[in-house]
Amino acid sequence: MSAREQQPTYLANPPAALTSEQWLAKAAELTRSATFSKEDSSRFESYLALHQATRQDHFDREVFNTARQRRDASLRFDPATLAFFSGQKTYRDALASEGGRIETRRDQRVGAITELRSYVALNTSTTGEGGGFSIPIGFQGEVLQQMRQYDQLLDASRWIFTPTGNVWNFPAVDDTDTNIDAKVLAELGLITQGPNMHFGNGQFPNASTWVSPQFLYSIQLEQDGGPLLAAYFAEVFAKSFARGMGKTFLATLLSNLSAGETTASASVILMSEIYGLLDSIDTAYAAAPGAGFLMNWSTLLTIRQILTGTSGQLAFPHATDADGRPTILGKPVYLCANMDQVGAGNTVAVFGDLQRHAIRAVSDSFSTFRYDERYLPTHQRAVQAYWRCDSLLLQGSNTDAPMATLVMHA
Repeated sequence: MSAREQQPTYLANPPAALTSEQWLAKAAELTRSATFSKEDSSRFESYLALHQATRQDHFDREVFNTARQRRDASLRFDPATLAFFSGQKTYRDALASEGGRIETRRDQRVGAITELRSYVALNTSTTGEGGGFSIPIGFQGEVLQQMRQYDQLLDASRWIFTPTGNVWNFPAVDDTDTNIDAKVLAELGLITQGPNMHFGNGQFPNASTWVSPQFLYSIQLEQDGGPLLAAYFAEVFAKSFARGMGKTFLATLLSNLSAGETTASASVILMSEIYGLLDSIDTAYAAAPGAGFLMNWSTLLTIRQILTGTSGQLAFPHATDADGRPTILGKPVYLCANMDQVGAGNTVAVFGDLQRHAIRAVSDSFSTFRYDERYLPTHQRAVQAYWRCDSLLLQGSNTDAPMATLVMHA
């Protein structure tokens, strides 16, 4: 190393980073001093530059985060959904005989002007033609996906989509009482017919119409939130429908099931009673692809703590399947908050082929309306969703038992 070369020097205590307001305060402090030297002038210019640079960095971060959030939202939802929650709607040309509704949007470099004006009388229950329209069907997939997480009965069940909501018959086969065994065909032997399968007739009633509450939001939030509104309302609608449908569908399911095992205690579950529940189900259902448990989180924790009688080890140690779902004896556990807690006389678990519980949804019946005029006096809008669904336990016969329950002693 030559004499002219110097080793870099490092500050033992480097100065802490300051905010833009703190840099500005330091500059202002210099101007209040009795003297203002050339060095003070240089420091003043430096403080102002640091104030501006720090402020610009903060601004850039905000812009970047906002842009990233909007990009993530746009990847999740189709453009029509984003347009709906951003205040943009498309109407067919209004007819003079209908009074007509006009929405004008002018986008120019000088700004955007949106005129929300109705040439019909203001409506206190504004829906449909009066002030909103149906959400694009692509929004339903996001809502349904989140519903299956909030109440996993909706995830374990079989979903059937029908074109109408009329009474609908669905054939079901009793897998434990149907002879469909293949047989060896002898050379030159005749192919015989039968025995035929025994079909049961499950009947869905007229599909119920489920409706969420009206959810209000300010027009300022619509202007500032943009695509994030779609993500927010997907979550809100999912919770609303999951909580309403989940309770009703579970009650319908439990009313058609019998107890496979009843505990000896009103507050304790034994290892043998879990095995007894599994043993109450025919192998055809216990080994089905849709076989699993349905219980709430508290019951799962209770079962996890059951100890073996001899070694004191956990009888059902923590385990998960390939999807990360908790399992008991290799069977997935679907968490349903509406199932009973451990307590006297309560039904705390279901085991069996959970896909024998079917949910019928009417295709294209999921719709969301935006109320534009009703809440304008408070500078607000509202949205509300509708969906036609019902449920049924698919049984092939009166004795068909694809699922059974674990009931606590009374």
